[in-house]
Amino acid sequence: MDRTITFQRERIADIYAEAADLLIRHWKEVAFYKDIKINPDMGAYLRLEEKGAAVTLTVRANKELIGYQVYLVGPNLHYKVLQATDDFHFLHPAYRKSGIGLRLFRFSEQEMKKLGVVILFGRTKADPKLDHSAIFEHLGYDKQDIIYTKRLDRGI
Repeated sequence: MDRTITFQRERIADIYAEAADLLIRHWKEVAFYKDIKINPDMGAYLRLEEKGAAVTLTVRANKELIGYQVYLVGPNLHYKVLQATDDFHFLHPAYRKSGIGLRLFRFSEQEMKKLGVVILFGRTKADPKLDHSAIFEHLGYDKQDIIYTKRLDRGI
């Protein structure tokens, strides 16, 4: 079957209901703390989006949503330039290893550049099954920081 693949910028408010199943699938696949259920603060995302501080980029196959990438955009306080941080990204498993994910990242880079972003931060999971380091390195990203997390609700 011929699939028409498209990449576009969309509003979170316009795609949230459509993205709900993908978001749950995404959470089940990548959540490190499975006991903390996904519960997006849509009000916060919508406020950020209204200010241009949250940007959603999507990929569709025959108009069906198959993936997304959300960036948080704002000033870098160290360098006084605009930066964007990959809040999350996901591609339906049926479309992986097809080049579509790489194309989504490239499209996202172009869109961030149009906004005047100078520094783009990408994130990946440490779990080897979820590690996208090879994609970032292929796209020319520099490995700069390693982030650790700690659950303070489990004791210090």
